[in-house]
Amino acid sequence: MEYPIDILHFVRQASYHCLLLAIRCSLAAPTTNHSDRFVTGLLDSEQKLRTKRSMNSIAQELGMPLAYVDLRHQVTHEDMPSLAILRHATQRSLTWLWDYYWRRLDQPLRKAEEGAEEVAFRESVAKLREHFRDILRRFVRQEIEATKDQATATSVAGTTRSKRKKSANPSTDDPALQTCQKLIGVCRGKEGMLQELVAVLVEEKIMIPAARKLDDPMDRIFSLWDTLLQHLTRHQSPFLNLLARELILQTNSSSLDVPYCEAAQLWLLHIFTNKSWRTAPLSSLGSQSTLSHSSQRYLLDRRLDLNGVIASCMAPRPSLYNRKVIQSLMEDEVYGAQIKNDWGDIVDVAEKWMF
Repeated sequence: MEYPIDILHFVRQASYHCLLLAIRCSLAAPTTNHSDRFVTGLLDSEQKLRTKRSMNSIAQELGMPLAYVDLRHQVTHEDMPSLAILRHATQRSLTWLWDYYWRRLDQPLRKAEEGAEEVAFRESVAKLREHFRDILRRFVRQEIEATKDQATATSVAGTTRSKRKKSANPSTDDPALQTCQKLIGVCRGKEGMLQELVAVLVEEKIMIPAARKLDDPMDRIFSLWDTLLQHLTRHQSPFLNLLARELILQTNSSSLDVPYCEAAQLWLLHIFTNKSWRTAPLSSLGSQSTLSHSSQRYLLDRRLDLNGVIASCMAPRPSLYNRKVIQSLMEDEVYGAQIKNDWGDIVDVAEKWMF
C-alpha cells in the first residue's frame, strides 16, 4: 500500500467487517445460550427411556420446529449463521416460546373462569325454567278455577254469565292472554328464551300429564292449553316450530315411556289437523268471520313450517310415532296433496329400506 488513502480504505473495510462479525456474534451468543438452555435442556428432559433418543424425534413429539435443532448444531459446531438466519430464528423462537409456554400459564385461571361462567349459566337457566313453571302452574290453577266457577254459575242460572258486566280490557278476563303477556315479557323475543319455555312445556310434562296411561284421551288437556299456545304462536313467530320440533324429538326418544311418546304424537296431530287450530286467526283482534275468504289469514298458514316438520320427523330414523304423524298428514285433506307431492317418494323409500 503506497498511499495513505489505501490504508484508510483498508481500515474502514476491516472495521465494517468487524462490525458485521460483532453483530453476528452478539446475535449468535444468546442463540447459543438459548440452544444450550432451551433446545438441549428441554429435549434432554424428555429422555425418559434407557435408550437415548435423537433430538429430532423428541422435537417432533413436542411440536418444536426442527430448524431450532439444526440451528443449535450449526451455531455450536459449524460456521456462524448469517444475520438474516439469526434474526429469523430469534423471531420464530420467541413466537414458539409464547405459544408453547407463556400463553399457557393462565390456562388454569381461564378454565376456572370458564367453569364459573358455565355454573352461573346453568344456574340462570334453572332459575329461568323455574320462573316459567311458576307462571304456567298459576295459569293452570286459574283455568281450573274458572272452569269450576263457570260450571257452578251455569248450574245455578243459565243467564248468570250473560248478565255479568264485561271488562273494558278483555285481557283481564282471559288468563291465557295474561299468561302469554307474562311469558312474552320474560322471553323478550329471544329464541333461546323461547326454547327454554318449550323445554319446560314439553320436557317437564306440563302439557302431558305425568300419570297418563296408553290410549288415555287428551281432549281436556288440549282444551286447557290450546288458547295459551295459540296466543304464543300468534305473538312469537318462532314458537310453533320450536314446539313442533321438541315434540317430534320426544316422540323419537327411546328413553321415554310409550304413553308419553303417544301423547307427544297426539299433540302434533291435534295442532296440525284440529279445526280450532286451522281456523285460528293470525290476528287476535276482531272476528275472522267478518273477513272475506280471500282475505282470511290463518295462524297455521303463516306460522307453520310444514316441510321443516316432515324433515324433522324423517331424520335421522323416524320412530313409530313420527311415522304415524307423517302418514296422518299425508292422508289429511288440507296438507295431504302437498306432502305427497314433496315427500311421497322419500317416504316410500324410507318405508322400504328402513323398516
